[in-house]
Amino acid sequence: MPPLPVPAQHFANFEACLEHLKAVQRTHMAGVAEGAVADGENRTRQKLVDGEGIMRVGSQAARYQARVGNQFRVTDRQKGVIVTTFSYEETALECQGGELTGSVTSGYMLPGMEQLPDATKAQ
Repeated sequence: MPPLPVPAQHFANFEACLEHLKAVQRTHMAGVAEGAVADGENRTRQKLVDGEGIMRVGSQAARYQARVGNQFRVTDRQKGVIVTTFSYEETALECQGGELTGSVTSGYMLPGMEQLPDATKAQ
């Protein structure tokens, strides 16, 4: 999907805007350390975060960029494969003084398929 603008927000000053960026980053990172978690029989989910994080670009400016995704892996032992799907939301935010602007883009990648390690040995 095309990027959607984030409604501009006004903070008292740059420091307050920067604290907002830090709060967004903490929210994005929540659950990442858990790694792959069972999500039903033969299925796992894993939260992944990739990006630059918060970068200062001046005394009164900073930006935050991250792609937050959910990866699902389903094992199909009958077919001898693991099917992986991935959907994500990419956030780009910028503070200029106390003014916050940005955009959010959502998307997904086509499913991927790989042979189960034990399936390749059986052939």
